[in-house]
Amino acid sequence: MIMDKFVVKTPSASSKAKTRLHLAVNITANDRTRKYPPGTFHVEDGMLFCSSYNMVIDHVQKCVVDKHLEALKTVLNRKTVS
Repeated sequence: MIMDKFVVKTPSASSKAKTRLHLAVNITANDRTRKYPPGTFHVEDGMLFCSSYNMVIDHVQKCVVDKHLEALKTVLNRKTVS
């Protein structure tokens, strides 16, 4: 089964441009993938994809990845309760 890829560009939370001081500029999508259990994320064309939903996740900020996983857990818990 082939899944579509979802590349979503969301506006930033603040109108200020992100500065290099707040970003982990030396971490790659491959580096971020290694910090999570196998099968959670995969990398294509230098972009970090959630393996469950095949959608791009911003790999530069760890909090974005962690928030995505929390949301994913919530969705999976709702499905098992129903």
